[in-house]
Amino acid sequence: MSNVPQQTIEIEPFSVKLECVMRSGEGHWGTGFCVGHKGGTWLMTCRHNVEDRQFDFTGAVDLSLLSIGGDEPIHIDSSRRVVGICVDGFIPDCAAIELLPSEWPPVPSFETSVVIHLDNVTPVETVELRAPPPTEAHVILKPAGEVFFQGFPAGSLVPVTHRGVRLAPMPTIIQPWMPTYLPECFEGYSGGPVLNITANTIELLGITTHKFEALVRAWTPDWRQAEIRLPASACVPLRPLLWALDHAGQGHSVVDVPPPTSPRHWAPAPQEPRK
Repeated sequence: MSNVPQQTIEIEPFSVKLECVMRSGEGHWGTGFCVGHKGGTWLMTCRHNVEDRQFDFTGAVDLSLLSIGGDEPIHIDSSRRVVGICVDGFIPDCAAIELLPSEWPPVPSFETSVVIHLDNVTPVETVELRAPPPTEAHVILKPAGEVFFQGFPAGSLVPVTHRGVRLAPMPTIIQPWMPTYLPECFEGYSGGPVLNITANTIELLGITTHKFEALVRAWTPDWRQAEIRLPASACVPLRPLLWALDHAGQGHSVVDVPPPTSPRHWAPAPQEPRK
């Protein structure tokens, strides 16, 4: 694979490292970020940081103690609002935890009512994808868009931000409404924010969940059709989770979200980091 902007970029942190302790006593590290939405303060992260399993989620809340950015742990009891979503019977790997404003550390957060504008962003025109040797299959694609994504790989104490490109692969085991992008994410990025970049704006697109094997059809130099398989990243779009916050009750809940009816049904809401 070549001509894919996989570079690490320098940008201020807009995510935090989480230390999660489950009711079983098991603990692990995660990534999250803060969104201000209609007067509330919400920590966005992966479902597996809330429920003590990696997939086939049931909607349970097993998280007992949560330390945000190294601060004193906060208790996650039944009175605290913890919201997930369910789409056509499927519970994706995302969750929102309501916080008191004082519980968020001095790291920029996002506000759903404000648009952030950029200048002089040069978009990537084309991306050349090549199959691993020994095949010579390749294809030149026009990216669906560009992204920034941030996380804490390999136990890093500070977040790392990558620039990548949106990808629309053939149907895979992921849900068709989940945005996908290159390059692949690694352990430590799940739960982190994904920002959609246009020529003059940044939009908060979703929550990184996992990497997967994307499938792209291509033609070899002798005009035979081939399939290129390459590692890519996937995220849960933020829009349906924001919809769920508007309809969730008190305490812990998993909200049934209407399935998407068009490509713009869950268009990303404009976001801007706030101090």
